[in-house]
Amino acid sequence: MKEKKEQYLQESTVRVSTTAKKKLLHDGFSVEELRQLSSDELTELSQEIRQCIIEKCLKNGGHLSPSLGVVELTLALHYTFQTPQDQIIWDVGHQAYAHKIITGRISEFGTLRCRGGISGFLRRAESPFDVYGAGHASTSVAAAAGFAKARDLNNEEHKVIAVIGDGAMTGGLAFEGLNLIGSEKLNVMVILNDNDMSIDKNVGGLSKYFNRAISARFYNRIREDMQKFVKSLPAGASIYEWLRRLEESMKNMMIKGAFYEDLGFNYIGPVDGHNIRELISLLKKAKEIKGPVLLHVRTKKGKGYLPAEEDAETYHGISGRNSKKKKQTYTNIVKRELKDLGEKDPDIIAITAAMPSGTGLCAFKESFPERYIDVGIAEEGAVTMATALALSGKKPFVAIYSTFLQRAYDQLIHDTALQKAPVRFLLDRAGLVGEDGPTHHGAFDIAYLRSVPGMTLLAPADRDELKAMVRFCYDFKKGPIALRYPRGESIPRLDKKKIPVEYGRGVLLREGKDILILALGRMVAEGLKAAEELEQSGLSAGVFNLRFAKPLDESAILALSSRYRAVVTLEYGTISGGIGEALGGLLLSKGKYTQGFLSIGLPDAFVEHGAQDELMTLCGLKGEALARKVEEWFRSE
Repeated sequence: MKEKKEQYLQESTVRVSTTAKKKLLHDGFSVEELRQLSSDELTELSQEIRQCIIEKCLKNGGHLSPSLGVVELTLALHYTFQTPQDQIIWDVGHQAYAHKIITGRISEFGTLRCRGGISGFLRRAESPFDVYGAGHASTSVAAAAGFAKARDLNNEEHKVIAVIGDGAMTGGLAFEGLNLIGSEKLNVMVILNDNDMSIDKNVGGLSKYFNRAISARFYNRIREDMQKFVKSLPAGASIYEWLRRLEESMKNMMIKGAFYEDLGFNYIGPVDGHNIRELISLLKKAKEIKGPVLLHVRTKKGKGYLPAEEDAETYHGISGRNSKKKKQTYTNIVKRELKDLGEKDPDIIAITAAMPSGTGLCAFKESFPERYIDVGIAEEGAVTMATALALSGKKPFVAIYSTFLQRAYDQLIHDTALQKAPVRFLLDRAGLVGEDGPTHHGAFDIAYLRSVPGMTLLAPADRDELKAMVRFCYDFKKGPIALRYPRGESIPRLDKKKIPVEYGRGVLLREGKDILILALGRMVAEGLKAAEELEQSGLSAGVFNLRFAKPLDESAILALSSRYRAVVTLEYGTISGGIGEALGGLLLSKGKYTQGFLSIGLPDAFVEHGAQDELMTLCGLKGEALARKVEEWFRSE
């Protein structure tokens, strides 16, 4: 299979280079031009767009499978609606590459996810067609409700459309949005992009026939007139209720939209999401329906690229053809450790929010399926469920990206911490994640977790320390504990003594006399590099591996700081609310404030997208640049 995919990759590259010269897609292509094309030309354009997406994603990386699956739907939407006056809200935005290409960004598409280039998600600052920016799932429907309410209050008449995938529909926020739109009877179209459900051909045929009927203007006009007439009869209320139930029963026989109908939506679907002619026909009819409409579109993830069609999960997000696969990633280490623990203890339960591969839980899932739980895109539910499991004597590990735990902050405080439940949080992608950009950087977990009473937070400096910390979390029973670790290849052992992990205790890795560097996690290695660079400049720097962000090793820090002329803190998270502020406050409160104090970390701003090393250099977090920054500051002080 691997050889087959490699062969197809090479062949597809050749096809792209020869067919991308067609005249339909060109620099400066616009939606106005799109609306002048015939159905056959739209089909041809969809293939050119696919080839463009494949070519650029294989080079730069990106969310390949999701974007390939919605090319026809994207064209049909912009063809039917007068965008950007009519507002399309894409859920997450990682499926909106075709949208970017046809809305004036074809010439910039080669810069996708590169530093200084266009984002891999939607950004309002990038284009008026990007109505709502998001990198987290399930936001589109509630956002559509807000845009529609503002439109109505302003006495405007443009359309509002939310496009959401079946995966994102598992998020509670999506259902809150549906409930809001249905209860307010807002004129909003929600398009459910279903790329996973299998629908029987016979049911599909009946559904297609019924769709034409219920989406026709004549049907809906007659339906409204009949409602008024029946209700005017002496026994009108009873007759109307009987007819309503009959209509609902017919729909339940032919389509699976009863749930959405009960929420107040006119349900249409499922419809073939790769048939442009049919999509345009239904969209034109559906946009004339008053009130909430849900259009159920069935698509194939990875459409048009064989490897992605056969393995949509792997090709959901790729790193680019020139990237090297790293075997010793932090995620893989956690994967092995958790599986080993699971073999020894039947009380361990692994929980994820729709990210089994990204968080390394696949091995645990395969070995212990009865103790593996995927809650879907429902981080709040994951935390509350884990709390109840912990209170029941189980040992839950919640593996989740740092940026996604933000969505469950209330549950973390109200449910887990308040009840001192020993839930173990494995926070992957802590720090800068790279090309996914500001929506995915794990910049804030140190700040938001340090403020939670009873929370323990630790971070490994290297791969051996990570292994030890996973075991430490397993043994910890005093309350919630979070282990944060970065994306990418792990760092070999830095501490040759291999000192065991003790609660709230750090380790001095290097002696010095001028500058004390207090570093946490990923920044310990950079602190050691900076210390070596500083030594070449005649400055002696000691490096202390904090290990814990909470609690801090106060006694050791206070004792060490009095022996140095200056203290520098290094953290792979935002400075605002981070350990630098905590350590500065500690030294000041104890009268141990040294001659100088400098806190270094991620800036109090949203860091843009780009390669990890580029962004670390940009933020002044790499060893050599770090040393120059510290030296300039020290000498000026």
